[in-house]
Amino acid sequence: MDGRNQRSVVQIAAAIGRSRGEKTTGVARAMIVGIPNSGKSSIVNALLRRAAAKTEARAGVTKHLQWFRLEGNVELMDTPGILPTRIPSAGAQWKLAICGAVPHERYDAQEVAAAFHRWLLVRTPRSKVPDLHAFATARGFVRRGGELDYHNAAHSYIRAFNEGAFGRISLEAPDDTEAA
Repeated sequence: MDGRNQRSVVQIAAAIGRSRGEKTTGVARAMIVGIPNSGKSSIVNALLRRAAAKTEARAGVTKHLQWFRLEGNVELMDTPGILPTRIPSAGAQWKLAICGAVPHERYDAQEVAAAFHRWLLVRTPRSKVPDLHAFATARGFVRRGGELDYHNAAHSYIRAFNEGAFGRISLEAPDDTEAA
């Protein structure tokens, strides 16, 4: 579901309504659960048709459980993002990082950008997505003396990925053994 897409929001509202069934008394409760920075609070705001839940384009904004009343007697809980305490696969680690599910203080953005580009070239050898060097050069990430600023370029690279600047890229498929 995409909380920014009204069609998705209508589907979520309909699913909540169906789960309520014929019950006309009492309070029905639903909750939104997912990884950090996956749009849970955006979905709450879309269902409420107002900005009630705080949202930002970074992980860890929702810190506590929050209840919101939808129309009728339906309450919706917004939850902080959840991840396993340990992510054993390096592939899963960089994928969660590039998607914004991990606070940027917890990973090296240059390593994440490099891992993503290596992965992309294996799957799509003719990809036109630039590597970090080409991205930094094209976007003018240059320090005094003409040295490229890879640190800031890497953070911008990850933002560009999340904003869709490189196109629609799925990091895993249903039959992807690496995703398990």
